[in-house]
Amino acid sequence: MTDSILLITVDCLRADHVGGYGYPRDTTPNIDALIQRGTRFQHAYSNGPGTRFGFKSIHGGTYPLRISGAGLPKHASKTLAEVLREQTYQTGGFSDNPFVSSYFNYSRGFDYFYDYENWMGDSSDMKLKDINRFIRQQVGPTIPKGRIYDVLKSGYDSILKYIESTGANANSNDEAVVNQALNWIAEASDSDKPYFAWVHLMDAHHPYGYFPEHRHALNIPADREHVRMPSVDPGNPPSEILVDAYDTNIRNADAHVGRLLREAEGDPTVVLTADHGEELGLHNRFHKESVYQSMAHIPLVVDAPQFDTSESDAAVSLIDIPTTIAHLANANIPESWDGTDLRDRTNENTVFLGFENSEGISTAVIQSPWKYICQQDTHTVSPETELLFDVVSDPEESQNKIETAEGVYRKLQNKYQNHLIDIKGNRLEAERDLWDPSKDLSKTVQDSDNNVPSETPEGIDQRLEDLGYK
Repeated sequence: MTDSILLITVDCLRADHVGGYGYPRDTTPNIDALIQRGTRFQHAYSNGPGTRFGFKSIHGGTYPLRISGAGLPKHASKTLAEVLREQTYQTGGFSDNPFVSSYFNYSRGFDYFYDYENWMGDSSDMKLKDINRFIRQQVGPTIPKGRIYDVLKSGYDSILKYIESTGANANSNDEAVVNQALNWIAEASDSDKPYFAWVHLMDAHHPYGYFPEHRHALNIPADREHVRMPSVDPGNPPSEILVDAYDTNIRNADAHVGRLLREAEGDPTVVLTADHGEELGLHNRFHKESVYQSMAHIPLVVDAPQFDTSESDAAVSLIDIPTTIAHLANANIPESWDGTDLRDRTNENTVFLGFENSEGISTAVIQSPWKYICQQDTHTVSPETELLFDVVSDPEESQNKIETAEGVYRKLQNKYQNHLIDIKGNRLEAERDLWDPSKDLSKTVQDSDNNVPSETPEGIDQRLEDLGYK
């Protein structure tokens, strides 16, 4: 059995904005230090590039498409935390994203689970969040768009920037999440049993906070505008203002990573990754889930005695993380899990991406250097869109090679079809139906399970709106 294990996930973290992956800006000094002493997987992918899909792989060990509906099944299969708890691990989970809350069954297997509800209290930061939410949702819509609106909005944004420059945060609860996690780890370290702690950080997710110290560290001009809730013109490169905001918030998330790495007791094995990257507008609207590289290519670092200090060019994905952690703990792998131990992967392996939302099914097959993308409506059999890219020579995925590389296209299309047949023949049913942003979550309960309460926990739709999901 390995020692204690710390799994850190950073929401919205693109691999190509991490210093240790070649990004020229100093966005991630703490993650870069972890890379220097661990194994960095250069070609790591989110199997479902979106929070509500990617965590099915991280905690459920399965391809996102294998689970029908939203979140995890209430009982079917086993989660990573359940597998480790059977190996006598103490288990603690800490997250402020509602999509990975108890409501969606992500508390399965955790002895101690803190989700977004635990931080909807009365701290000074929470009062600031409440005021910000009231002005944005209740006051803002009552003022006609025009010069007066622009002046008032500019004034309010300036006040908010000033307040945040003093250390307050109008959006993220990451500091409180890390505090709670470290307190639990300290208590767990007093036991003879190892611990498994999962900590999910949200600071790289919009709305973007204003962090003067990070803007200074990244040499951002003091007079440059700050954007909190970006909007983009799809098909164009992102603006400097958007990239600055994204990078400074990554750096703030990295600061929390650094604190976890310094203060977590028990010298744990560390696995760090992201649920997905970020769409900055090259292919879709801002933050839109997709299987493009912008959302799919993620960092993955493992610092464990069983891993060399090295760079791996193996093709890996999120489904390989629970299998690897379970092997490190000498645990049996559930039959329903789809992953492979990271140490057994090579650069010749195929990676499958795919998710289903209210718009249809998006999938991709990656076999270096090629990537086949297929998108189809839920109610149709034939693909609506098929694309083929050489992501090594064309990382921005701008040149469709289907006509000039027909042999590769047919080969990957066949792999995709066989993969989908396997998925459809072995699906697990979640109790929550696919999420529709136009509806309240209370309406997302599948009629097939009458034991699932139809009401949502207080504030879940409110928190999702805070994060720009609604």
